[in-house]
Amino acid sequence: MPSNDQFYRDAYIQQWNFTVQKLAPGNLLVDVGYVASKGTALSVTLPAMNRPFEVVDPRTPGLALTTTPTSARCAAST
Repeated sequence: MPSNDQFYRDAYIQQWNFTVQKLAPGNLLVDVGYVASKGTALSVTLPAMNRPFEVVDPRTPGLALTTTPTSARCAAST
């Protein structure tokens, strides 16, 4: 049995750009460009690594994670 995954594909990233400059009447320079990149077969080890962290709104009680049982938390708040 091989130690490597036989269906594993090498990852690669392609990047390209294209720019056109044109000198218009009145010494006006027009510059138009296009930039792109594409990743193929990229491995992801962490889900949504670039996702912003979730923030708990302090004005909304009960949304924070806690290890206190629900009944004890309700009794403490009364």
